[in-house]
Amino acid sequence: MLKTQLHIHAGEDKVDKLGYSAKDVIDKAKALNFDVIAFTFHDAFFYTEEIKNYAKENNILLIPGIEKTIENRHVLILGIETFPELNKLSDLKKLNNEALIIAPHPFYPRGYSLKEKLIENIDLFHCIEHSFLYTSFFNYNKKAIKLAKKHNKPIFGSSDIHDLYYFDKTYTLVDSKKTTKDVINAIKSNKIKLVTKPVSIGKFISTSINVIFHKLFKLFRN
Repeated sequence: MLKTQLHIHAGEDKVDKLGYSAKDVIDKAKALNFDVIAFTFHDAFFYTEEIKNYAKENNILLIPGIEKTIENRHVLILGIETFPELNKLSDLKKLNNEALIIAPHPFYPRGYSLKEKLIENIDLFHCIEHSFLYTSFFNYNKKAIKLAKKHNKPIFGSSDIHDLYYFDKTYTLVDSKKTTKDVINAIKSNKIKLVTKPVSIGKFISTSINVIFHKLFKLFRN
């Protein structure tokens, strides 16, 4: 099965401006024996020939991806590089069958989480993300898991990488050939296995504080 991480941000993401580069991500992925990754920058594709070739040189399949803001909520779109204008969540039905649509961190208490909009538009999503940021006692993923079971949607594990420390804390194994089309079809068919473990209380608190300060920084900057 292919070790897969499909929700990754890096320093080239103009929104996050993190302290490591896309090539650092690929180096980390190789060191941890990942087979498939995707950069999902905020409202921008990062899928250059240089970075595709660098991934290929390291025996890693790079899938095109984006974390698109629609109706002020985040949506992961993978497998395609171009798509029509998406002003409403209902516009997701315009995407062709090659696209994989994932609901990221849907019930986390952040402004860009889908929350009730996921429930209202559940048929437009192929799978629901199980986020890395939880503890043994405190887990915002529980509602997502319950919703996925109710609607027979795959749960896809991801570490929403903003810190390379979390790269292998939550990820997904995909039973597939190593091509973009095959990986996406396997995920849609639920030929996947979630690999996850809770973070420590200290890491949960520190990461949550960093998220809050990052949001405040963006508000003041704008």
